[in-house]
Amino acid sequence: MRRNLIGLALAVVLAAAAPARAQEDRINIPVADLPQPLLSLVKKLLPEGSITEATREVKKNEEQYRLRIFVSGKIVAAEFDVELNGGSPEGSIEVPVAASDVPKAVADAFQKALPEATLAKARKVITIDENRPEGHTTFEWKLKDPKREVIITSDGATAAIYQQIKESELPQVVRDSLSRDHSGAKIKRIDRAVVNGAVSFALDISGGDDLIATPDGKISVEDQ
Repeated sequence: MRRNLIGLALAVVLAAAAPARAQEDRINIPVADLPQPLLSLVKKLLPEGSITEATREVKKNEEQYRLRIFVSGKIVAAEFDVELNGGSPEGSIEVPVAASDVPKAVADAFQKALPEATLAKARKVITIDENRPEGHTTFEWKLKDPKREVIITSDGATAAIYQQIKESELPQVVRDSLSRDHSGAKIKRIDRAVVNGAVSFALDISGGDDLIATPDGKISVEDQ
């Protein structure tokens, strides 16, 4: 839900394998047995990388692949879903990045958004989806004291900070709106989001549509 506020996604859909695999648990498989579209995708994104380990698990109509990729002395994690009836490639790869290797535009955006924090090791996340087949790159951190998640686009143009809060920490006007317009909502989690300085609140709702609230008390259903 938090990622939806700046349009991120995590999923993979690739070309097909036999339905007979549908009863298998997660198993190790030879790299050569990976679907060719998946191999081509990894090669395109990480041309210097070498897949060292692959596992597969079948759930309903999807195959889930997890890969370990060795590139430039680092182990890179990747996770993919493959629809048995085919589809266009989508997915995500995570690459560890030392603080000194974070691009300047991203580092500057980090310091602007969090002037009190020290730039630390990041995760470079490359996401491929239906709308962005060439890949969308973000740099991400999980900070402590207080616990926050930071996501910055590779050009530094969008910086988002997410922090889980309690319902009692919501502005009173937001709590009043919830009581009036969503009295039956069971809130599982609340995140305070600051995206390029603009504050909003993401509310995960049990058994209903998730909600987005603004500090002035306006509440809307989150776009899926």
